[in-house]
Amino acid sequence: GIGIDTRTTEGGRGSYDGTTGLPTRMVFRFAGMPAGTYSYRSYHHDTENVVTPFRVEYSTNGGASYTTLTGPFRMTDSTAGGTPAGPQVYTGSGNQDPATLPSTINFDLATAGGQDLLVRYTPLSSSAGVHTQLFGVNAIELRAVTPPTAPTDIQFPTTVVSRTAVEGTVVGSFSSTDPTPGDTFTYTLVSGDEADDNANFEIQGNQLVIERQLGEFNTGDTLSIRIRSTDAAGGYFEKVFTLQVVNDSDNDGLDDSWELLHFSDLDEIASGNPDNDGLTHLEELQNGTLPLDPDTDDDDLTDGAEVKPPFTDPLDADTDDDGLEDGDEVSIHHTDPTLADSDDDAYPDALEIEQGTDPNNAASFPNIVLPLRLNEVLAANNTGLRDGNDSREDWIEIYNPNPQPLNLAGYRLTDSSLEPTKWVFPSVMIPASGYLVVFASGTGVPDAQGKLHTSFRLSASGEYLALSRADGTIDDQFSPVFPAQIDDVSYGYHPTSTALRYFSPPTPGTANIGGYQGVVEPPVFSVGRGFYDNPVNVTLSSTTPQTQIRYTTDGSKPSSTIGTLYNGTALPVTTTSKLRAIAYRAGWLSQPVQTHSYVFVNDVAQQSATPPGWPTNWGYDSEVGAVVPSDYEMDPRVVNNTLPGYSVREALLDIPSVSINMPMDDFITPPGGIYASPLNRVEKECSVEYLPIDGTAGFQANCKVEIQGNSSRRPYRMQKHSLRLTFSSTVGPPKLDYPLFPDTSVTEFNKLVLRACFSDSWGLVSWDSTRYRPNDSQYTRDVWMKRSFDDMGQLASTGRYVHLYVNGLYFGLHDLTERLEDDFYASHLGGEAEDWEVNADFATGGPRWNQMMAIANSANIATTAGYQAILPYLDVENFADYMLLHFYADAEDWPHHNGYAAVNAVSGDGRYRFSVWDQEIALDKFTWNRYNRNDGNLTPGTLFQRLRLNPEFRLLFADRVKKHMFDGGAISLAASCNRYLAVAGQIDKAIVAESARWGDTADKTPYGSIIQQPSPLSNVDHDAYPPAPHFGEPGGVYFTREGSWVVERDNIVNHHIPVIHS
Repeated sequence: GIGIDTRTTEGGRGSYDGTTGLPTRMVFRFAGMPAGTYSYRSYHHDTENVVTPFRVEYSTNGGASYTTLTGPFRMTDSTAGGTPAGPQVYTGSGNQDPATLPSTINFDLATAGGQDLLVRYTPLSSSAGVHTQLFGVNAIELRAVTPPTAPTDIQFPTTVVSRTAVEGTVVGSFSSTDPTPGDTFTYTLVSGDEADDNANFEIQGNQLVIERQLGEFNTGDTLSIRIRSTDAAGGYFEKVFTLQVVNDSDNDGLDDSWELLHFSDLDEIASGNPDNDGLTHLEELQNGTLPLDPDTDDDDLTDGAEVKPPFTDPLDADTDDDGLEDGDEVSIHHTDPTLADSDDDAYPDALEIEQGTDPNNAASFPNIVLPLRLNEVLAANNTGLRDGNDSREDWIEIYNPNPQPLNLAGYRLTDSSLEPTKWVFPSVMIPASGYLVVFASGTGVPDAQGKLHTSFRLSASGEYLALSRADGTIDDQFSPVFPAQIDDVSYGYHPTSTALRYFSPPTPGTANIGGYQGVVEPPVFSVGRGFYDNPVNVTLSSTTPQTQIRYTTDGSKPSSTIGTLYNGTALPVTTTSKLRAIAYRAGWLSQPVQTHSYVFVNDVAQQSATPPGWPTNWGYDSEVGAVVPSDYEMDPRVVNNTLPGYSVREALLDIPSVSINMPMDDFITPPGGIYASPLNRVEKECSVEYLPIDGTAGFQANCKVEIQGNSSRRPYRMQKHSLRLTFSSTVGPPKLDYPLFPDTSVTEFNKLVLRACFSDSWGLVSWDSTRYRPNDSQYTRDVWMKRSFDDMGQLASTGRYVHLYVNGLYFGLHDLTERLEDDFYASHLGGEAEDWEVNADFATGGPRWNQMMAIANSANIATTAGYQAILPYLDVENFADYMLLHFYADAEDWPHHNGYAAVNAVSGDGRYRFSVWDQEIALDKFTWNRYNRNDGNLTPGTLFQRLRLNPEFRLLFADRVKKHMFDGGAISLAASCNRYLAVAGQIDKAIVAESARWGDTADKTPYGSIIQQPSPLSNVDHDAYPPAPHFGEPGGVYFTREGSWVVERDNIVNHHIPVIHS
């Protein structure tokens, strides 16, 4: 189930009766529905007195219009009572069916193909009591009443196209599979993934016709088109087709160069078969066989016999590589020429014939022990198999091909040919036709689970490795060395041959699967990422021979079939651009896509309100009740009116930048882009680059990105959104390994947040003017809180300000910071990440938190015994400092949430430590005074109220006040002011670029709050101080560095901090 709370204190919008107030809504979106009739049902039942009335609406056109169901409806409950009191409606006993409850919603609807279905619930909440301010959905059901009738497949008869064909040439005709008998279809070329070459063709009826000559392509190139088949009812199906470019001037289906090579003329026909081998010319061309030789590989089997039906390789006399020619296996030995071991008894056919046993009888095999195999090795294990000590070590997999188990006592493993007995197996059994994994950790002793460990480690740069018997006979070896290894890619034997391959993913303890012949080195860019003023020409290359490179310039991810094929010509880069490329080779493993961003800062300053290729709006939002307007422009009123030394160019080059590149549909195009549907908590794959201002390389990695935050993700509240980056082995490196922050020794990061600074920013659309407003936005308050906590000697997440670009467009100033999760605490405080219990946002307290709160809530917490009892659970100095800092800064949106606490009771000291998070409404007002807040057992407020009953804790708290607020302490007057100026100084220039990008958001967005002014304008204690600049001017309000940011900075240092300190 899922629920929402309409109370403003919990992020809701307060009471709403359908007319008065603002609605707090829950919306379910079913994207791209097939055409059909559906039955919808949702359940709304509670066990703890919730009886909130609600309204239900649905839209079958993506939110453009809604149908309201007759209501209102009301949630039902299993328990009588509550505030206000409600009846017991359902007990769960007898034959009661939840589907018949009055709170259960049932309705039918019809959808058009491809449209989004939205179901919107609006609680009709009131202040009568808490149980009419909550709303929930237990489950939803959506069933097709009449099955969709859209096409299910598209067929096309050919896979080739002639590069010499003239415009208007018909390539072939489409047909469709559809469940509706006699249906008719319309075919169109459509945009989307792998639609790179659509422009070269057109559709005439059901025929694919060449639109432009294909002479620019090389023979062997692959063209990709995307086709949509739409039936009479509007249902559709899309499919990608690839066409190989061939050289066929006479349109006979045969490549001209092939005809000239074998016949010296172009007079052959596709159906010809002069060598009478059972294959036509076209089949010989497709299979690579000789058209004038009936047995291309001289194995006494004709080409046709080998190809039809697919039987053996007509180009290899020994298809299964068992030492026996295919023809001999068929006519003499009667073995299977496609299997090296016809009877699957682990003994190759050639060996059985040599030893005199029957190669077709599994019960007949030689009386010898087959050599064991070094089947698979992994010398760079970063994210894979863990040993019995829960550690990731390199490993070696042994395979026993024998049909009986073996005791390996006396067998040896070594990484030195000069020391064959370096590590000797103890008595251990390896199963028949089975596997044994040995960890190469260097310890030489079994781990906690008895798993074996060698006395040597493996070198990822490649080294000698051998497996030998007790008598010194070498069963298998990598000699002179196995090749250099890649993170989490193993190396070993092809599952059905002796060929060596790379494996991704690895398969420890099981048979290898597939494998790659080699690894393609990533493409090399001749010009590095960074900032530029003049055009550059970029060339792409790869150090791996026989590779091809594909690239994109629109942010999308290239692959071996997606993107433009690089032809060696330099690519001109004349303005802010992104270039993504991949090198590939058939049968080889490609390295991750490489991305380089080129930022032309002078062009960024002129960023248009309507940049080419970007959507003109960010989609419909139900809370806004309208389409969210796009916002891209760099405001010329700011760009053209800056102080000396504070130009937009200087602002953009004053701090590092982060560049994110990804498909536009994934980022911002409605309805699926994360910026266009920020309420959907979904991750998308992207590339992220870090661009230092000193010209050094920075980094590039592929990772996942999503919208970060709660209220700030709502378009009605915030036009600019925070982003979260997650590094995952599913798309790139498992962690970012880079010295990103200068104030910490931690260099590995699992998750990072690009904070847009929400209530302390100019990207606001609506706000509560008594709590926060854009007039006094600084982008610094949360950072000052963290740096203050750090200076108090406590752990705080580190960060740094950056400018953000997405697909080459500037998206403003962000605070790039660590995300507080288990891996953060493990990195900074030690222990394993999984051992940390985190109370995130004071909403996820675990078992140890509950134990601590049980002690805090006990009657003897005021006693010495009670205080001593809680000390093993709580770092009391950390907690006292945490509370003191928030009291001192008069933090408003706290302590009911916006904070973290974490403990490690497994590999740590078991004491909770608190961390600052999301304190954007601090140093803002003098009247919040959260000293007496008691918000429940998950919150620090309740813990503090209990601990303050204890005289020892009160004395400790007083000591911490003395330590930090006086005598030059961390939050003494001078230290607090100096720290604030230092934090503000980090963006003193950068804030100008933010002003140009987002300074006019609050005023020009056609919904949300109205900017107010202080009365009088000089009243520094008024909520609306400082006055909004340009108020009442024809162009509207836009916030600037000099007009508002500097004014509030100085007000905080010269007035606010001195007042709170007094």
